[in-house]
Amino acid sequence: MQQITFCLDLSRSQCEKYYAGRVRYVQVQSDDGRLVRFPARALLPYIGHDGVYGRFVLQLDASNRLIALERLG
Repeated sequence: MQQITFCLDLSRSQCEKYYAGRVRYVQVQSDDGRLVRFPARALLPYIGHDGVYGRFVLQLDASNRLIALERLG
């Protein structure tokens, strides 16, 4: 299993695109500099009325498939 950490700062208007399904993937830069893409639906539990903010960790399997997305702290 691989873990990738990153910070996310999405405004309410950016989140509306993900929530409505108009954008299917989120692309972020990890703490170690890699560009990582994951399904936007993974953010749904973390979307608040102000957007999504914080540090997160992606857990991936050996085939780089998403196992879990968790907010840190």
